[in-house]
Amino acid sequence: MNIRVVRVGLLDSGIIAETGIQVVATRCFHLDENQTVTCSAATTDVSGHGSILAQIITGLAPSVEILSAQVFDGARPSSPAVVAAGLKWLVEEGAEIVNMSFGLVTDRNVLRSACKLASPTGVVLLAAAAARGHMVFPAAYPNVIAVTGDARCAVGELSCLQNGWADIGACPGGLDHKPHHRGGGASFAVAHVTGFLARSIGHGAVVDNAFEFLQSHCSYFGRERRTED
Repeated sequence: MNIRVVRVGLLDSGIIAETGIQVVATRCFHLDENQTVTCSAATTDVSGHGSILAQIITGLAPSVEILSAQVFDGARPSSPAVVAAGLKWLVEEGAEIVNMSFGLVTDRNVLRSACKLASPTGVVLLAAAAARGHMVFPAAYPNVIAVTGDARCAVGELSCLQNGWADIGACPGGLDHKPHHRGGGASFAVAHVTGFLARSIGHGAVVDNAFEFLQSHCSYFGRERRTED
């Protein structure tokens, strides 16, 4: 079977070269001394967060091409303007799915606009959301699929939550994670959904509506009920 290569954008802390993951394009976005967004060559992934996400994504979908927009300063994402610039670049580079494994507590017009402008291009935006509590951004935007960790989910399983905070739940740990064990939470779950979706598209799935497609492949609905085999 011919497997189509899917371009995945990773909006995170970069990727360590030693992981061996093929990155087809990478840029670093940051604020200069005048608080203006600047684009430069990517540096090493100091926190290791982006590298772990990339390993999960490529482990589930080995044929993907990774585009890396480095917007983290250490362990935290930079300003919303920096995140927006990174997202814009990923869309321009042809990303079909963008993985945003973080959440900002405050809504900002610059980030909202970047997500809105990405929608007409057909790119699927996936972002981390809290399982309960307060909304975070960009997950709270209507054109972004909000993903959180679900302790029930093994690798390759999804849950449909739609609980007001998150749309889809997924494995909260690495590729060797077992259900009902502590994991990395929502940020890792986003990578699992990204990998699942990229693999499905690469194998020929027609995804006109990403949320409906993911929902149709969920093993769990709500907090307890499971679909029949």
